[in-house]
Parts: sequence; C-alpha cells; structure tokens
Amino acid sequence: MAFRGVVTGAKLLLDPSGFIEKLRDHQAEFKLAAQSFGAHLSTLAMKTDLETMQLQYTTAFAHAKINSQLEALVNFKEEFQVRQTQMEVREHNTRVEVLESIRPLLNNLMNSLQQKAISAPQTHHLEAGPHVNVDEILTEFLYERDLVKNDCSALAKLLKGKHHLARYDMNRISALSSHPQLRAWLTVDEPSLILLNGRADARQDSEVSLYTAKLVYQLLEHHRAQTRQSSLGGAVIPLAFFCGQHRDWQRDDNGSPEELAMSLLLQLVDRGQHHLDTDILRTFRDHTIGGDIVSICSMFGRLVSSFGREVIVMVVIDGLRYFAHPPDRGHGTKVVVSRLVEIHRRSPQATLKFLFTSPTKSHFLEDLFTEEEVLEMPRDIPATGMESSQWLRLKS
Repeated sequence: MAFRGVVTGAKLLLDPSGFIEKLRDHQAEFKLAAQSFGAHLSTLAMKTDLETMQLQYTTAFAHAKINSQLEALVNFKEEFQVRQTQMEVREHNTRVEVLESIRPLLNNLMNSLQQKAISAPQTHHLEAGPHVNVDEILTEFLYERDLVKNDCSALAKLLKGKHHLARYDMNRISALSSHPQLRAWLTVDEPSLILLNGRADARQDSEVSLYTAKLVYQLLEHHRAQTRQSSLGGAVIPLAFFCGQHRDWQRDDNGSPEELAMSLLLQLVDRGQHHLDTDILRTFRDHTIGGDIVSICSMFGRLVSSFGREVIVMVVIDGLRYFAHPPDRGHGTKVVVSRLVEIHRRSPQATLKFLFTSPTKSHFLEDLFTEEEVLEMPRDIPATGMESSQWLRLKS
C-alpha cells in the first residue's frame, strides 16, 4: 500500500493535469456502469416493493377488524410513506429509462458516419390550451424550425467523397465518440455542464463540429420518435446552435448572440410545448423582447424552471470561437453563455445537460466554468482509432 501511494504521488508530480484528467475519465466510466447496474437493481426493487405492498394491504385489512382506529391510522401513514417512496423511485426510473434509450445513439453516431464514408463514392403537435396557439406564437417571432437540422445536414455533406475524408482526423472523431466524460454527459441521470476544447484545426467544419452535428441530429430524431410514441413518461428536449455556420455577422441574420439566444428559446417552446402550460406560454408571448439578451435569457430560465423532474433539457452550442469576434459579438456571446451557466447552477427540477464546444480553446469563456467542467482533448490523438482508409472499409 505504501508503494502504491509513492507511485500515485510520483504521477501527480510528473503530470498533475494528465493524472487528474484520467481520474475524471475513470469517474465518468464508473457513473455509466453504476447507472446501468442501478437501473437493473431498481427493476428488481420495484417487483419486491409491489409484493411488499400487497402483503401490507392484507395485514392492514386483518388488523382493521381487531385493532383500534389509531392503529389503522398508523398503518395508513406507513402506506402513504411507501407510496411516496415508490413515486420518487418511479420518477427516477423514468429519467434513467429515457437516458438509457439514448445509449444506442452512441453506436449509431459512428455507424452513421461510417455508412456515409462507405457510400461516398456513389453519387404532434398539440395546442397548449384555449386562446394560445404555439405555431402562431412561433411564427410571430420568426422561428426557423429547420435551422438546426439544415446546419447538421450542411456539415454532414462535407463527409461525402473520399477526397473530403482525407481532410479529417478520424482518430479525433473516434476519440470524441468514445470519450467517457462525453458519454456520461449524454446518458447519466444527473445534470451536467461541459466546456469542450477539441484541440482540432480552427475551421468551421472541424472534427468537433462533425461529431456534434451527428450527435444533435440523432437527438432530434430521438425527440421526433418520442413525440410520436410517448410511451415513456419522461422527455428529452434537444436544443442546439452551430456558431460556425453563422459566423458572418454582417451578412447572416443568425450571426449574432441575440439570435443565438432567441433560437434556443424558440426551440425550447417548440420542442417542449407539451410540457408548458397556457399561462407560461402567454407570459412568453407577451413579455419576451426580441433582440434583448437579458429578456430572452430570463424567459429561457422561466420556461426551464416550469418543467417537472421528468424533463431532460439538452443544450449544445458548437463552434463558440466563431462568435468571439468582433469584440461586441464576443461580449454578447459571453453574456448568453454566462446566463445559461447561471440557469444550470440554479438546479431546477428538470435535468439540464449543457455542452459548449469549440475546435480550439475558448479563452473568453473559460472563467465562467470550474476546472472540472472544462474538458481538454489532447492535441495529438494516438493512432489507436480509425484511419480514413480503415474507416472506409468498415461495414455498418
């Protein structure tokens, strides 16, 4: 034991940041394994609880004939406590079940990318209530429903053709897809906040953006499927914005932090409308001031705070380095990110998972995050992943 302590101390002295990063990776892997094991135990526990509940009903019925009214009240109190505990367990299991249903997306992410490489050579809507129509409200605010989907598609097209694939570091995409902290962010039933520095080339179609685009696209597809078949009580609400696709602040109407914030807010209303009551939607319609970051972010916080524990809100903002300049846009972007981080730290009932990414370091934002919330990818990824030629030969 003493020898192990010396080895650990030596590792900390020789490479403190690397040792701590590996520790975080192991912690994330443990959370993933613990949740899967916990889900299995919860299923067994629920069966046991039901049998126990039936026994308690039988006992209470027999005692009611001979015991006093006071004893009956005590039994009722115990029954109520059991019911309350079971309700809390069900709520937890619902969130875990929803998140576990996302787990296959991790495999689909790489399989979908692989399929694109292989084929490269070949050329519910419900109204919220009376007097409130969500579609009309979104139209008033000039909502672009397909903005995120189109951005994902634009990035996906860059992977078509072998000559395009040669531009990308496939080992980096593979490392991102399998990174334990990112996998834990996606599937572990707890709030999570990450600022990702991808250490990739500084371009709009970096490996980080390609990975993020496929992840977001899969989340959108998952949301569409769960909207059509709402068999689970929980709900995943994905929101995203790709700064690199709107970097031209002079020509692109979406190239400003105000529009970034407004896009996230309108996506939240659109995809979360079945979990928003009429009053909160009226408040959104009447009190949101377009072009005002403070008003938009405050309303975003109010809507998120109105969700119950069954809701999981996943926010992905990619390519933040492209909104760092000019200085005015960089300042506005920092205000938006700081407001979102503040909302996350309030720990509302809904589970919040926020992922902020950039192909390179986001110096202008790092002071908003703790050391544990900043994920730095290595500059040089070991060649243990897939080369482009290997990737092309894989079959989905």
